[in-house]
Amino acid sequence: AWKEGPLAAALMAEARRRGAWVHVGRVNTVRRLRLIDPLADSFDGTQFSRFSRTYLPRWMEILKFRQEHLWDAA
Repeated sequence: AWKEGPLAAALMAEARRRGAWVHVGRVNTVRRLRLIDPLADSFDGTQFSRFSRTYLPRWMEILKFRQEHLWDAA
């Protein structure tokens, strides 16, 4: 609950403002990804290391939108 609260969001925003890399652990649901996406640079979750064949292909599809703008810069 703390990671999803306003204090955590303010802390991540301040870290980014100061140029720090923001990493969030235990992101195992799309709902949590949507909450942290505007503020985090990276994330991880147990499902990716323990069940990579099951979860990585699905999440790579979900995360494609984060990379689409890179083609515009090329």
